[in-house]
Amino acid sequence: MPSDSSAVIPAPVPESDTLSWLPDGYSDTMKFVTDPRDGQVYKTVNIGKQTWMAENLNYETENSYCYDDRMSNCLQYGRLYTWNAAIEACPAGYHLPDTVEWNTLIDELGGVTAAALSLKSKLGWYIDWRSPHGNGSDSSGFSGLPAGMRNDEGDSVYLGMGNSAFFWSSTDIISSFAYGMSLDNNFILDERLKKNAYSIRCVKGEKRENDVVSSKLMGDFLTDSRDGQSYKIVKIGTQTWMAQNLNYETENSDCFNDRAVNCAEYGRLYTWNEAMKVCPAGYHLPDTVEWKTLFAIMGGQAVAGKSLKSQTGWLGNGNGMDSFGFNALPAGEKEFFGGYGVGDKYAYFWSFVPEDSAQVYYTQLISNRDDVKLLDDQKNEMRKLSVRCVKD
Repeated sequence: MPSDSSAVIPAPVPESDTLSWLPDGYSDTMKFVTDPRDGQVYKTVNIGKQTWMAENLNYETENSYCYDDRMSNCLQYGRLYTWNAAIEACPAGYHLPDTVEWNTLIDELGGVTAAALSLKSKLGWYIDWRSPHGNGSDSSGFSGLPAGMRNDEGDSVYLGMGNSAFFWSSTDIISSFAYGMSLDNNFILDERLKKNAYSIRCVKGEKRENDVVSSKLMGDFLTDSRDGQSYKIVKIGTQTWMAQNLNYETENSDCFNDRAVNCAEYGRLYTWNEAMKVCPAGYHLPDTVEWKTLFAIMGGQAVAGKSLKSQTGWLGNGNGMDSFGFNALPAGEKEFFGGYGVGDKYAYFWSFVPEDSAQVYYTQLISNRDDVKLLDDQKNEMRKLSVRCVKD
């Protein structure tokens, strides 16, 4: 654990050295980092090609807190930080990880469920209905403790100690939300209110140039030379996507419920054969790899739907965050027997596959779900779905 800041602080030492004076719980061969600002010492661990702090940060800043306002909890679990405080809290030579770095960690440990078991500490986790898997194996050496969080929605309260851990990423979304990680039975990236206070794990190295957040520039447009229509475009990671559904009229395309006003709002619905060749010059129908790349940037298929969906228009409480500017609208479908599906509840987008493939693939979003599905089906000349094009 970090040393008590009121104790005598030894002189900083290189990260690769070993110390005989380290307190109980530290191996004499263990790597560590000393925070030069207050002299606290933290274990570090190599996971894949990354070097992580193996303890939560306990550097006091404005807008950082001890759980239940008790100093003993800071000493055991580290401090809880709002996102704005977290951005600059890591010591020199370390930084707050972005979503790509968190996802690299998850992938290294075998996915969200396997990673959770590997990241959780061997002791300290409750075993009850909220966390039935209880303690972890800590096979990664990350030693994730159930430090809980400080909730700033309504009355500020402390929640989750013993059941959950929450960690900030550096990836911004909008003025009030950023991406954070929750650790219990899974390890999930999701949108989090910046005023909430979570733990910090710092990763070694200079802060990456963060290219995963959409530019969301209102002035970025594509003009289709065939009919002069303009479409908003958005850069997400290394991909550039149309941020609106295609509305180029073809022989076998339709407006939802055969109403032209729906084409103007939601774009047209196309058969798979037409979708394969309908994108404007310089753009193409995305294949399954390109869709999966998009989902990964948004934290994986389990949560990407919430980021992809527009903030309005979805049935019930099904609106999304539109975190990256993709602005997926519930455009529905024309079904294989010729009728139209339920409006305001679903969005479907065709995917590219080779002409000789027996199967076709499409992306599905649903109003009451935060996930996104990449589904397959037999080829059918009647079914019609939306088209989003990605830049060549």
